[in-house]
Amino acid sequence: MTYVMSDIHGCYDKYVEMLAKIEFSTEDRLYILGDVVDRGSNGMKVLLDIAKHNNIILFMGNHDQEALLLLSQLYKLIEEEVSDELLEVYGNSLGCICLETGEEYYSQ
Repeated sequence: MTYVMSDIHGCYDKYVEMLAKIEFSTEDRLYILGDVVDRGSNGMKVLLDIAKHNNIILFMGNHDQEALLLLSQLYKLIEEEVSDELLEVYGNSLGCICLETGEEYYSQ
């Protein structure tokens, strides 16, 4: 079965509840039409769960784009203001996120 979902906005419990309600399985496909983060407090938890599934296709929404922009600005601030040692600690995780957009904010 093919499903479509959007505007999860960090509401992990509601997201999991919906997956259970539709009895989502490895045989199904789910398209999420953006806005996974913002408002709710568990956007990263939702993103991590999505990443575990090869049958969930995520499209970036405007809230996701804004979060990514903020992360890239944070990375640039760290890069300009903070020591190389701290940049090495945080740079890998921020770089991985930013590279997903196709823009190279961090290269190893």
